[in-house]
Amino acid sequence: MKRHIRLQDIYNEFRMNQHHPLHQSKVWIYVEGANDVPLYGNLFDKAHVIIKGLYGIVSVREIVESILQKQFTNAIGIVDADFSRLDTGVKIEQNIFYTDCHDAEMMAIAANDIFEKVSFICCQVTKDYAAWRDKLLHSFSFVGVTRKFSLDHKLDLNFEGFAVHKFLIFRNDGQVEFKSNDFVHEINQRSPNKTRSVQLDEIVQVDVTRINLWELCIGHDFINVWMKWLNVITEKNVSVKHLRGLLCAAFNFYVFCMTNLYSALASWAKQHGYPIFNAA
Repeated sequence: MKRHIRLQDIYNEFRMNQHHPLHQSKVWIYVEGANDVPLYGNLFDKAHVIIKGLYGIVSVREIVESILQKQFTNAIGIVDADFSRLDTGVKIEQNIFYTDCHDAEMMAIAANDIFEKVSFICCQVTKDYAAWRDKLLHSFSFVGVTRKFSLDHKLDLNFEGFAVHKFLIFRNDGQVEFKSNDFVHEINQRSPNKTRSVQLDEIVQVDVTRINLWELCIGHDFINVWMKWLNVITEKNVSVKHLRGLLCAAFNFYVFCMTNLYSALASWAKQHGYPIFNAA
C-alpha cells in the first residue's frame, strides 16, 4: 500500500506541473535512484528537463507507463541494463532507455579516459591506467559471477551493503588477489533466507572468457575496489563519496555523446521535438 501511495504521489507531482507554464513543456526523466541524479544531471538542458530519482527499475517502469496511459509523451525512464544483455537482451519498452553497461556508474567508468582522469586527480602520478582499469575489473569479476549465478538459480543470496574491497589483496608485485573462499563463506553467512548455500567450485567452473565484464559487474563494487586501490598506491584516504563525485564531474556531455544511450535519447528527442540536450 505504501509503495502504491508513493507512486501515486509521484504521478500527482507530474500531473500538477503540467498546468504550470514553466514546467508543462519540460521532459521528466525518471532514474532508478538518488545516486543516478548527479551523474545524469550535467548531461541535460536544465531549462527543458526535470530529473527525478525513484527507487528501482520497477518504479521507473510503472510511473512512466502511468504517465503514458494518460496520453502525455513528455516522460521517459533511464534504467540500468543489469544482466539483461547477458540473457535475452533488453526489453523494448516505450520511453524506457537502458544504460550501455550493467549500470550508470559502469557506463561512466567504461567511457574513454574517465578512469585515467579521475585516478590522476586522486594520486597525481602517471601510471598505465588503462591496464589497471582492466585489472581491477577482472579482480572482482568473481562477485559478478556469483550475483548472476544466484539470480539464475534463485538462491536469494544477500549482497546488500556488501563490501567487496575487503576481499582484495594488492601485492607489491602489482598483482591483485581476490579471497574467493572467504567471500563465499561470507556471502552464505549473510544470507539467512537463501534457498541453499553457494559452493566455491560451482562459481569457479563458470566460464567468463566470453562474458562482457562491463555487463556482469556493478558500478558500486567497482568504485569500492577503485577506492581501495587508490588508497593503497597513494596512502591517502579517498572516500567512495569523493570518488563518485569526481566520476560524475568527469562524465560530461561530450563523453556521454559517445554512448548508445545518448544516441537512443537523441533520436527520441528529435522525433518528439523536445530539446533535452544543451548541445542538441
